[in-house]
This record gives sequence, C-alpha cells and structure tokens, in this order.
Amino acid sequence: MNANPQTRAASGPDRSAWFATVAAFVLTTAMQWSGGAYQAEFCGAADEPAHVVSSLLVRDYAGSWPLADPMPWAMNYYLHYPKAALGHWPPGYFILQAGWWLIVPPGRVSAMLFNAATAAAAVLLFYLLARRIHSGWPALLFSGLLLVSPLFQQAAGQVMSDLLSLTANLAAILLLARFIERPSNRRLLAIGAAVGAALLIKGTAVVLLPAVALAITADRSWRRFRVAPVMAAGVLAVCLPVALWYRWQNSSGTMELRHRGGVMAPIPWAIGYLPAAAGPGFMAIALGGMALVRRNPAILCAAAGLISFAATSYVVRAFREPRHWIAALPLILLLALGAFAWLERRGRPAAWAVAALAGVYCEERLPRAGARGKRFIVNHLAGMR
Repeated sequence: MNANPQTRAASGPDRSAWFATVAAFVLTTAMQWSGGAYQAEFCGAADEPAHVVSSLLVRDYAGSWPLADPMPWAMNYYLHYPKAALGHWPPGYFILQAGWWLIVPPGRVSAMLFNAATAAAAVLLFYLLARRIHSGWPALLFSGLLLVSPLFQQAAGQVMSDLLSLTANLAAILLLARFIERPSNRRLLAIGAAVGAALLIKGTAVVLLPAVALAITADRSWRRFRVAPVMAAGVLAVCLPVALWYRWQNSSGTMELRHRGGVMAPIPWAIGYLPAAAGPGFMAIALGGMALVRRNPAILCAAAGLISFAATSYVVRAFREPRHWIAALPLILLLALGAFAWLERRGRPAAWAVAALAGVYCEERLPRAGARGKRFIVNHLAGMR
C-alpha cells in the first residue's frame, strides 16, 4: 500500500481512472448482451414498464411545441398508456432518460446504452473513492467487483432508476469524503446539491441525510470553519425543493407520507438484504474495515453510509426488495478494501487469501434477462396447441 493514497486521489481522474471508465462501459455492454438485455422486453421487474412509459411521457411532452397545459395533457396520455407513474416516484430519472431519448430514438437498445454510460460513471466514482483507500491494482480490482456483482448486473439490464440512484449516492459519498479531507463552504454546498439530486432520483436516497450528519460529526469537520450560515443555506437549498415535491406527491397529509414510507405499517424490517448485497463474505470483511474509520475519510464515509442504511431501513420500511439496497453495495466493497489494505501491510498472502475466501461466499449470479413479456406468452400458448 502506498504511504498516502489520498495525495494522488486528490488530483481527480487520471489515466487509470479513465481506463476504468471506458473498460466499465465496454464490459457492461458485453454483459448486457450476454445476459439477453438487448433482446428482452420491458418486464425485468414489475415497475419497469411504468419507468419506460413515464420517461416517454416526459419525452413526448418536452418534444411537443407549444407546450400544452401539463395536467390535461398527462391525463390524456394516461388514457392511452396507463402505466405512466410520474408523481408516484420522483421525477429525476424520468427527466434524464427523457433527455437522452430526445437525442436518440427511444427503444431497448438506447435504454441499455444509457444504462451502460450510467454504470461507467458509477465505476468512475467508486474508483475515485477506492484509490483513496488503496491505490493501484486493488482499487481497479474492487471496481471490477462492483461491476460484475449480481445486483449491479441486474440494474444494468433493466430500465429502472436503481442504477442511476446508486451513481447519485456515490457522487454524494465522494463529495462528502472530499469535504472531510479539506472542509470548505463550496464543498459543503456541493454535498447538499448532490443529496438533493439523489432524492429527486429515488426516495431511498434518504439514507444520505443521516450518513452526511454522522460522518461530519464523527470527524468533527464542522469545528474547522464557520459553518452555520452555509449549513443553513445548504439545508434550505436542498430541503425546500425536495420537500415541495414530496408534499405534492403526498398531498393527503403527513400520515399518508408515513404510511408510504412504512412507518407504523405492518412491514417487516428487511435487514437481511444488506449482507446479501455483496455476499456474506465481503460483508464480514467490511465489518472489520469499519474499525479503520479514523484512518481514512473514504472509509469513514462508507461506514457512515452503511450504518445509515441499517438505521434508516428500520424507520422507513421502504427497502423491501434486494434492488432497494443496491447503493449499499459499493459501501460494503469500500470497507472491505480498507480491511484488505490493512491486512496487506501485515502480509500480502494473507490479504489475498481473505479476499479470495470472501469471493467464494458471494451471492450467486442472477439469471439471464430473457426475451419475456407478450412474446413469451404468445410462444408459450402456441406451444400448448
């Protein structure tokens, strides 16, 4: 391990980072193709058709000129395409997907290319965090582990907001690590903007709010400069638009909002999905990496994020599927990398042996996407004759 990997990381992306980004795009495209994602219909998850139609709604409305009254236009659109769900979920993903479809023709191929670009951005952000912990090949290796993990592959093969949400969460964690390395008003405001953007992509980004507070409190970064006016402005800038959106989304009142989040509702706490995100092997190593929070800002931020996931999921019972925990996957891998770096300083063979053992206990590879939907049903019925 280099004496100070943060020195090199602070300069931003270099040749190795861009290599990881390009490689991630190429490998994601290859895995999508081998998994049947380009030939599949929009039915990889129950919510995928609604994500597609909602993105098309935004794209068709933005492409029409002059712009009509949005509510009557959307109601008429819903009569023709009843899977539109804009308003049920935050608008960030639909706006970005619609913007992409204004540039290229909408369809399965263009949607998968959007996912591949999102995956490459996620790997770049993860690598910039990972090399703050351990520079060189281990950072690239763990970036590759993120790329080939089952949850990541599943998200890359579906037109859903999960992969973009993971990328937005990683951007917020990276900005948080940079703030702890060198606090400044500008970096604090950048964290607020990133958290707000993540919340407007997917509601599960609520885990970032306690994570930011926990990391800054644990590091005592707030004592290094006068933070009160900037903190107040940042909180207002982030919370106001997000609060207005969620208030409009849940106009029936606070109790409805709490019910949607699962608080006071008979929904079990799905904490078992947390270790399954990367597999019990890497989760066990990650727990060891949490003991190193005082030695590295990136490890501290990852630990704060993982603790926030566990605590927030108990209060807000909206994390009910494995894909809802996808943003915890890079946090587990970062903590595992921290433990690996610590072990390597005490003996390289032992570190690699532990990493290999963790890989054995990874989650199994998810099944192929397959070309399902109407075509699958028609072929099945035809075969029954």
